[in-house]
Amino acid sequence: MRCSIVVCTRNGELFLEEQLASFLRQEHRPDEIIICDDASSDATPSIIDGFVPQATSLGIECRGYRHQSPLGVTGNFEFACGHATGDIIFLSDQDDRWHEGKIATIFPLFVDPAVVLVNSNAGLIDGEGRTINETLFDRLRFDDRERKALVAGDLAKVGAYKNLFTGATMAFRRVLLDSALPFSLQVHHDDWLPQIAWISGGKVQTVFERLMDYRLHSANTIGLGDHASSKPGQSPSSRLSSYLNDQVSRLSPVVEHGNFLAASGKISMERLQVRRRQLELAQRRANYSANPIIRSGQVLKAASGGLYASMFRPWRTGFLDLFRTAGERQLS
Repeated sequence: MRCSIVVCTRNGELFLEEQLASFLRQEHRPDEIIICDDASSDATPSIIDGFVPQATSLGIECRGYRHQSPLGVTGNFEFACGHATGDIIFLSDQDDRWHEGKIATIFPLFVDPAVVLVNSNAGLIDGEGRTINETLFDRLRFDDRERKALVAGDLAKVGAYKNLFTGATMAFRRVLLDSALPFSLQVHHDDWLPQIAWISGGKVQTVFERLMDYRLHSANTIGLGDHASSKPGQSPSSRLSSYLNDQVSRLSPVVEHGNFLAASGKISMERLQVRRRQLELAQRRANYSANPIIRSGQVLKAASGGLYASMFRPWRTGFLDLFRTAGERQLS
């Protein structure tokens, strides 16, 4: 199997050289590096131009592309992935730092033909490269249920209510692109790829070891807070509404794409049905009546239809929906 690294850049001159250098220190050297720049106005293109011959001299196929007009993060990653030729594609941001054993740890996991996508934990560093005493998974606030589900590769309930994946930690089989392209413009690529991998019937594996340093700084394109829908000062009612609308906006494109794939047989109908039910429940919850009597009937109807069974804690969530008094705890 051949290994490709896909790097997307945009005005990344501050940290890009350190990131690219970490690729060349890998114990398992990549076969190919694809770097796609999204119309940078700083020294990023020059850094890429200097790196390409350096990597090539070590026997690594390395190509750089530059867009004159920006495609955006998702569009740039879609373009870059489409130009990678390796059997296994590793995604990379422009401002992190890989540990030397990252590829060597993840690559052998793909010996199992069922494994389609792998993600890992990461240490956190600041803009100066100083270690933050916290990991990526700590910051994403995994609970015990989520950890057990990820160990088992079971995204049935984990993937519905929030994204626990970060693109910079991911590697996946290139064949996943047959199902995942085109990427959704409504869902971040780091959420889209594991969702499509899972509903396509593949095995999604998580490595809890820290295999890279994820850099937190003021210019992060996405960062770690962007997936959260709640904002400081929101009322419990507004917070719940934001949360449910976020669920609907994340799941709708996944289900729509899954319905399209169903006709080609590139899908697990059982897993797609799970996402359909979760989307339907989120849509119903977002439109429950403020009238407690009417809402009770709506909750009971959803429960009798088995929709709440798609949640981690169906009875608790249904009970809270009946009374809507739990504030942030309703986000379950």
